[in-house]
Amino acid sequence: MTHAMRSLLALVSLYLATFSIGANGQTVQEVDWQQGLSAYQRFVVYPHIERGFNALKNNEIDKGITEFTQAHKLAANQPQIALYLAQALESDHQYQTAIDLLVAQLAKNANRQDLKQALAFAKNKIITRMLDEAESLISTPQALQKYLTSHHPEFIHPYDEYRWIKLLAEVSNRTNKLLISYKPVFHSNDIFQIELAIKVLYDQKNL
Repeated sequence: MTHAMRSLLALVSLYLATFSIGANGQTVQEVDWQQGLSAYQRFVVYPHIERGFNALKNNEIDKGITEFTQAHKLAANQPQIALYLAQALESDHQYQTAIDLLVAQLAKNANRQDLKQALAFAKNKIITRMLDEAESLISTPQALQKYLTSHHPEFIHPYDEYRWIKLLAEVSNRTNKLLISYKPVFHSNDIFQIELAIKVLYDQKNL
């Protein structure tokens, strides 16, 4: 590397360490996305992060995703950049893509609580969307049954699973056995499921 290039990289590194960019008051700090990166990586990644935040601030979500994707490709092991990309994807309701990204990043940074929290948030968004879609089908039992048998949420909150069990009860019968074949994730829902199954059987004259 020439002396001129070393001087340029040193100048850029100093610039990046002192300059902050904002989106709705958010600050990109050296301790976040620059950690673990070489001076050259910081040099090539920074413009994408700057353009990404500016795009999101201007509600240009596709452009923001493109810029953060490029930043992530240039620094694939940097967890904060992965978080920026995941947040951009979630802004576009691409929750499963964000989940896949965060799972891969957690495999490299297992102790990062911010990654774990972001993963739980994205999963919860998918679950909420599934529950809302399922509940909208209550008036058409056949469609609801098809939806419930084709979707298998990974519940992280007891109340969400409670809502799911209630939906299973709506279309459960002796033939499909949707309700009694479901295994609750949360112990708090075990008794509720049993009570609901008894009620369903009683209402259907199967007791």
